[in-house]
Amino acid sequence: RGMFGALQKQVFSMRVGEIVGPIALDNFYVILKLLGKKARRLKTFAEARDEIARNLKLIKRKQQFKQFINQLREKHRIEIERTALRDFALVQNL
Repeated sequence: RGMFGALQKQVFSMRVGEIVGPIALDNFYVILKLLGKKARRLKTFAEARDEIARNLKLIKRKQQFKQFINQLREKHRIEIERTALRDFALVQNL
C-alpha cells in the first residue's frame, strides 16, 4: 500500500460529490472529487461459465502434463552431458 494506503482510506470514506484535498503524497499533492460509486456484485454462474471452463481446462492440462513428465522420468533414464552442454552454450554465444 505505501503512500496509497492513506489515499485509499480517504477515498473509501468519501460521499458522492465530496471534494477532498489537497492530500500530500511523496512528491506531489492530489485533490479528489468522488463522482460516483458502483455497487459490487458477484457474477452469476451464466456470466462466469466460460471463464470457469477455461480455468478448469488449464488446470487439467497442467495436471496431465505433469503426469506425462513423471511417467517419462519413471520409464527412461536421463543423463546430462555437462561438457556437451557447455560446448553447445559456447557455440550459441558466437
